[in-house]
Amino acid sequence: MRGHHDGSAGVAIALAALVLTLVPAATANAADPAPASHTTTAARPATNSEQVAILKRGVAEWNQWRLNHPTTKPNLAHAHLTGANLADADLWRAYLIRADLTGADLTDTDLTDANLTRANLNRANLTDANLTDAILACLNHPVCTS
Repeated sequence: MRGHHDGSAGVAIALAALVLTLVPAATANAADPAPASHTTTAARPATNSEQVAILKRGVAEWNQWRLNHPTTKPNLAHAHLTGANLADADLWRAYLIRADLTGADLTDTDLTDANLTRANLNRANLTDANLTDAILACLNHPVCTS
């Protein structure tokens, strides 16, 4: 899937190499907050379990849901998506803080403007993923694992 911001495939490939780059822990505090409708009484936003369930049913259903809800910023924080096939998924502006994407297939996935702070991307396939303006703070960083 070519994302909402075409023409950045070269940048996306270069950014994919940054996945394992260590980002200072101090930048994690500047993370994009979840929309107020998705926050709990604590500072941590609750994962939208309905959205996670739609995504787990398949990329075709997820992408159709995104077309039907163009102004919704998906809240997939803390989602367990280990080994998920998310190739070609529209994850534009998705809130993926602390999501477990270990071994996930993110080939051609649109992650433009997504917040991946402290997400686990070990062994994830990011071939041709669009990471334009994605927040990649504290990915797989030992200081940030707590």
